[in-house]
Amino acid sequence: MINYSTVKRKNLAKPEEAPKTYAVAQYDHVMDLDQFAEHVASHGSKYDEADITAMSILIVKCLRELLLEGRKVNFGKLGGFWVTLTSRGVEDGGKFSANDITGCSILYSPGKDFEDLMKDAQFRAVATRKLQAAVVKAEKEGATTLNIEEIKRKASTDAEDPEDPEDTNGDDGGDDNPTDPTNGGGSDNSGSGNSETPTGGSSDTGGDDDPDDVSLG
Repeated sequence: MINYSTVKRKNLAKPEEAPKTYAVAQYDHVMDLDQFAEHVASHGSKYDEADITAMSILIVKCLRELLLEGRKVNFGKLGGFWVTLTSRGVEDGGKFSANDITGCSILYSPGKDFEDLMKDAQFRAVATRKLQAAVVKAEKEGATTLNIEEIKRKASTDAEDPEDPEDTNGDDGGDDNPTDPTNGGGSDNSGSGNSETPTGGSSDTGGDDDPDDVSLG
């Protein structure tokens, strides 16, 4: 079950349009390597958790080594990994050198089992982590109401201020990257009445001028 919350964002590709509501994926648990190895071992593997952990560490080490050798590595149904470069533009191609390369990162292409998660995905609407934390805090303090709009505005401010010590996620509670060009491309499927996640966008949740108060009792 994939949890999601909703947030209003402006589409930077269409700044003249009013903010629209989009889904934001939420994870409720972060598994470390030991937990993942335990999960794999529980699926009838002939290897125990220690073996799986050690093999995972070795795979990561070898994958990095091969990528730095300029290889593309395909992991079957998992997918492929290869290196992509960024560089400064040089007018005279004859003067371009490795010193003009400014970045080296990894690209991932999903394999067969990851190409279309949508067909097997199920979704459940949840509140953002910011809102959940605010509810817990309010209950501990004995509050009987909660100003949702104020929390949304605080989340928007925190997203723009990475130095805020109270902002542990740097967002409004979601985990996707609204600037990721693979996340919908900003197209508006006006024919179907649905809009995909915009390329870029603000974490400003918008909303009515009047604050929304919700009772905790």
